[in-house]
Formats: sequence, structure tokens, C-alpha cells
Amino acid sequence: MTNLKIGDYVVANEDINNIVKRSVGIVEDVSEGKIKIFFIGMGVSAITDDNHVSYIDINKIGEKKGNKEKNMQHMSPIKRNKRI
Repeated sequence: MTNLKIGDYVVANEDINNIVKRSVGIVEDVSEGKIKIFFIGMGVSAITDDNHVSYIDINKIGEKKGNKEKNMQHMSPIKRNKRI
């Protein structure tokens, strides 16, 4: 019995048919020990079991940055004066 539920994010522990290891997906359906997962980067769904995927908490991955506004300054559409 799986603890995964619809909407959980998972990562593939190994290749699953045409899905490569470490691909990230969203659980679409859970029934009778089988899990249907939409793999985001591949754009396809696959049916597997919880032995081939692991739950990931997307709120706990990636680097924490300070002030988001400060970190986005390089993307500002305002052009700066250039020295010649």
C-alpha cells in the first residue's frame, strides 16, 4: 500500500519504460497498488508502483535566496547607462 496521494510530487528512482531516472512527476491517480504519474519534463504519463518512485517535498528543495526582489534586479527591463 502506498502513502502517495494525488497531487504529490515524485522522482523516478530508476528508468520506467521511456522515463529516465531522476525525472520529476506529479501523481495523477492511485489505485490497487499502482500509481499513474505525469512526468513533467517528458510530457507523458506512466503507470508504476511505489518501488520505482520516491516522494519529494518541493518546498524543501533548491537554494534559499535572500530578498527575491534584489535577486531579480538583473532581469529588470530598464536599460542602464553604459560607459564608453
